Amino acid sequence: MRKAVSLLLIAACAFAFGSDTDLGSKSHPAAQAAADIVRSVAGADVAFLPAALLKEGNPSDLATWLQHTGDEIVVVSLRGSELTKAIERSVANYPLSNSGFLQLSGLQVTFAAGRSPESRVTEISVGGSAIDSGRQYDVAMPSTLAYGSLGYFKIWNRSQIARKTGTTLDAALKGKSGSARESRYIVK
Repeated sequence: MRKAVSLLLIAACAFAFGSDTDLGSKSHPAAQAAADIVRSVAGADVAFLPAALLKEGNPSDLATWLQHTGDEIVVVSLRGSELTKAIERSVANYPLSNSGFLQLSGLQVTFAAGRSPESRVTEISVGGSAIDSGRQYDVAMPSTLAYGSLGYFKIWNRSQIARKTGTTLDAALKGKSGSARESRYIVK
């Protein structure tokens, strides 16, 4: 009986804490901090880190949050309208977990969970200003995402890669720690 109660408590804790570490349906403080570093390294306006490349790791080493540390950080030039489409794709399955969910840096997104996919995003700000659908933005991301993985090839293509940084995710994040204070997604 005692063993069964202990296992039940462990399972309950895993369930409770598991929802906090879901990297595929909501902002996560460590993953957002990693995105902040990627954006800084690339000198970009925005950064994306997809859930498919992330796992729960050690908070004192953000590189441990990555499944594939060898991806190079590249910068893709996207119009504001393409950024909006990318965010719509990111939240399309909300509240379910989605490997294409994007951890963000440089963006604040408000979306309506009750709306149908591809019409959920109600507001996006870049660097504190409303997104301009015609403006070009530099978006830092792992090379696999830049090449269109996770269905993002429907939004951009490799010809939009503006520059390569020569820096891998591992080199950028190894030994660095951080935790973003505020969620980059606001759900209405």
